[in-house]
Amino acid sequence: MQSDHRKTDEEIAQAIEPPGLADPGQTLLAILALNRKEIEAGELIPAKDVFAELERMDKEAGFI
Repeated sequence: MQSDHRKTDEEIAQAIEPPGLADPGQTLLAILALNRKEIEAGELIPAKDVFAELERMDKEAGFI
C-alpha cells in the first residue's frame, strides 16, 4: 500500500531530527509540524485503508 507521497525513513528522520535538535520536546514538536504539513497538503491515507493493509499483513504472516 505504498503511495507516491509517502516519505522514506531517511526523509522522516531528517525532518524530525534536524542537526542540533537533541531535546525530546523539540523533536515531538517537529513531528507534529511535519504531520500538520502533510494533513494540510492532503497527504492522508484513510484509516480504513491502513487497517486493511495491517490485516492483510497479519494474514500473510499467519497471525490471523
